[in-house]
Amino acid sequence: MKNFLKFIHSEVKEFTYSLLSDNSGGISTVRIINLIWALSLTFVWVYIALNTGTIPEIPQNVLAITGMLIGGKVIQRFGEKPEE
Repeated sequence: MKNFLKFIHSEVKEFTYSLLSDNSGGISTVRIINLIWALSLTFVWVYIALNTGTIPEIPQNVLAITGMLIGGKVIQRFGEKPEE
């Protein structure tokens, strides 16, 4: 069981690092911001849904901010060094 938990921990750690890394191998600030935004938005949405018993609509300004964050990542992608 201990080996299994070590394996799961290493896989989760590797996946998280690969999710947040850019092409040069460094941690991407924009990816961290996007992850924090997505987790925060999801947490608030689920919290409201559980407390009200309904599925809340996501306001247009929240969708606009999400679009800007994704657009920022797309633009930033052109500035990343290509993999060698």
